[in-house]
Amino acid sequence: MKDTKTRIMDAAEKLFSKRGVQGASLRMITRKAGVNLAAINYHFGSKENLVGAVLKRVIGRLAKKRDRILEEAKARAGDSPLSVEVVVHAFMEPWFLFRQESPEYVRVIVRTYTSRNRPTGLFDRVVYDASRDAYSAFSEELCKALPTVPPDVLRKRINFAVLATASFLFNAWLIEGLEELSDLTIDEEMIFAHVVSLIECGSAAEKK
Repeated sequence: MKDTKTRIMDAAEKLFSKRGVQGASLRMITRKAGVNLAAINYHFGSKENLVGAVLKRVIGRLAKKRDRILEEAKARAGDSPLSVEVVVHAFMEPWFLFRQESPEYVRVIVRTYTSRNRPTGLFDRVVYDASRDAYSAFSEELCKALPTVPPDVLRKRINFAVLATASFLFNAWLIEGLEELSDLTIDEEMIFAHVVSLIECGSAAEKK
């Protein structure tokens, strides 16, 4: 049987995915979790803290998938560095699966983070910490895969790769608009291939 804290987080996560953070009141959360308001105050102190805890747990699940894929790939590679393709796959696949399985939750994250009334402080810290950890791990593996590429050049490539991936994941309206304008389908396979190519080969601007 789940403990009270877990029941509250489960209820909040489901309601956030359906109604958004602003639309899911504490009263709704307590009713769904089968607890009273005092329980939320005891375990989290505030709605902002609850939002941060739920988001941290969601991102944590994605990080665990990423780490598992990386560890399995390293076990297969032995003493050899991982290829760029394998590293990019490890970091992109969990988010692509998340987008497929929970599109409504992706929209919630976007709406919450871009809203003028978004919770700040803890929410921003959770996003920043997760981004910092992922970026650090991503950069470390790519430096091993491309030891001859200067670090500053590689960071530029990584930054553009992250921008392209984030746009695909979170800017549905932009992707739909580009597809209509170009008459091309922008899917996961296309994004993956272009990100790998960008990190491996860079851009023409680097050669000027």
